Order: sequence, then C-alpha cells, then structure tokens
Amino acid sequence: LNMKHLAKSFPDTPFGFFAKGYLNFTSNNFQQCLDDLENAIKLNKENYNYLNQESYYYKGICNHDLKKYDLAIADYSKSITFDDGSKIGETYIFALAERSLTKSILKNFDSARNDINIAIQTLEKNNLLKTYSDLGKLYFDRFKINLTSEKYDDALKDCDEIILKSKQKDLGYYYRGQIKHKVKKDLKGGYSDYLRALKENPNSFSAIASILLILNANKEYEKIVWDNRLANRQKN
Repeated sequence: LNMKHLAKSFPDTPFGFFAKGYLNFTSNNFQQCLDDLENAIKLNKENYNYLNQESYYYKGICNHDLKKYDLAIADYSKSITFDDGSKIGETYIFALAERSLTKSILKNFDSARNDINIAIQTLEKNNLLKTYSDLGKLYFDRFKINLTSEKYDDALKDCDEIILKSKQKDLGYYYRGQIKHKVKKDLKGGYSDYLRALKENPNSFSAIASILLILNANKEYEKIVWDNRLANRQKN
C-alpha cells in the first residue's frame, strides 16, 4: 500500500487515519500516531479485523517507545485477540514478541517467556508463516530472557536452537561459549564454542577476544601469539 496516497486521498476514513498513523510512526511522532490510530479504530464501523489488529499493534509499539509499558501490553493483547495464530498473520507473531519484550523490561520474565514460547510453537507448526517471520530471532529473544533471569541451562538450550535455526550461527556458538566459560567455569567447552563462532564468522572479534582470555588464563602463550596474528589478519 502507498500510505502517503491513502492518507491524502481518504483522510477521514479508517484506512486514511491508519495510513496517517503509520506515517507518523515512521517519523517517530508517537503521540500523533496514537491519536490517528484511535480514530482509525473508532471509525472502523465495518469491523475490519486486520485494520484493528494492525492499529493496536502499532499503538503498542508507540506506547512502548513512550515508556507507557502497561498501555503497550494492553494494546498488544488487544491485537493478539484478532488472530488466534491459526491464520497466516505475521502480526500475531510480532505482537507476541513485542509484548514479551515489554514484559521483560518490567521483569515479568515468566510471562514474557510464555509469550515467546507461544510464538515459537505457532511458527514451528506453520511452514508458510515461517516465510514472513524469523524463527531464529524468537529463539534469540527467549535466550535473552533466560539469560537475564539466570536460567542458564535453558539459555544453553536456546543457543542450540539458534545454531540450528538461525542465520547467525556464530552468535549461538559465541553466547553458548560465554555461558560455559563465565557461568559454568568450563573453559574447555567455552574455548571450543568460541572457535566454532570464529569459524562461522571470521570477523567476530568478540570470539577472538574470548579465545585470548582463555589462552591467557591457561598460560598458553604460544597460542596467544598465533591468535593475535589471526586477529591482526582479520583487521587487515
């Protein structure tokens, strides 16, 4: 859709107000976006579900960015009610993921984790929907929740899923290495994962730095010289 054309040609219709709201959203005019989306919802006498779903979703993002977290959660929840996940609607997945993020900020980790779990389960069962959504990102989002809430064993399992299902396998290996190295005190396991991260992404300076830390702790100075050469070669 051409939002500018829609906003200009049909300014006083539900879709016109939604278009104006979307344009204000992309310009970071969040309060004006909220006002436009409210008008879109109020004028939607035909009860077009998709319009309402999208309007509440973007209201949620605006309220989140305005740090009105309870209102954001309410908006995401309203958006979710228009789609039970059985239909091909990426907004359902996005709203769950964004609501999870907002709940995490409020340290409501169990509920945040539940939202991500629902999103993952829905996406895993729907091959067509996977085309529009990033399954690997959802696992990464859950990893961050588990890491922040100190559920390290669950975070390790999320890293395994990131390695299997994400395009950024190096991050899965790197963060798995971090937990093994820093939390589990498993230097050998951490070192192995850092090497795998570096193999996936030769420009991963975080992996190189972590490798050097472990080699230094083990006093393996000859390997440190080799890895410094590797790091310098990557920079050049």
